[in-house]
Amino acid sequence: MKKIFVLPVLCGALLAGCNSKDNTVEILGQKCEKIAVGERGDFLVKCPVVPELDAVRNADKNAMFLSVTPSEEILADVENVYIDVVPANTIEGVGGTCYRVLGVNPTVDGEALYAVEVCEQQQ
Repeated sequence: MKKIFVLPVLCGALLAGCNSKDNTVEILGQKCEKIAVGERGDFLVKCPVVPELDAVRNADKNAMFLSVTPSEEILADVENVYIDVVPANTIEGVGGTCYRVLGVNPTVDGEALYAVEVCEQQQ
């Protein structure tokens, strides 16, 4: 039940704004650093752990990172939360921005990196 409550709240709070000048994205009021850009328009951010993100990264994995492949160092880092931000229209047919949060104890299957996806619908 907790996941059902946290995820809808998180959907509205995730994309608070981007600032390309200083290479940060604001997620849940926290400044997250852009650390990589994928070939399909997605980008990887490093965020401090806050309770809402911690709840998401501990949920059941239901998606994969789009085109960003984190390093072994990132996969081992439990002090931060890593999110693959998939902007609106990056994937055909998806009208909102999606966030693919790297879970605790990341699951890697070949090139696929499994995550927990939260999407906002474009209005």
